[in-house]
Amino acid sequence: FSLATWLVGIPASLWFAYRLDSWLIALLPALPGALRGAADVYAFLIGFLLFRVVMYGLRWMYPILELEGQRSKGSRQAVGAVIATLLLALLYDVVKAIALAITR
Repeated sequence: FSLATWLVGIPASLWFAYRLDSWLIALLPALPGALRGAADVYAFLIGFLLFRVVMYGLRWMYPILELEGQRSKGSRQAVGAVIATLLLALLYDVVKAIALAITR
């Protein structure tokens, strides 16, 4: 779980901050750079905190030592669907950026 935090959590938090920054540029183009930078740092920290909360939830739902019947199958599927959706959006943006860089 700690390895996932470093390998997935930090890039996902950076992606979240990037998405917020592009949204801020479109919404408030006259916003000073210092405030945009502060918003980016704050978005990164909030994204990383949310990722850590999700990881703790996954740790609770999927313990290393599996106990029979302790966790609901429906809750595991719901959390899995949400996480899969977020990871798919992240993967889509990464592939789109790579494709754009290759075509230039």
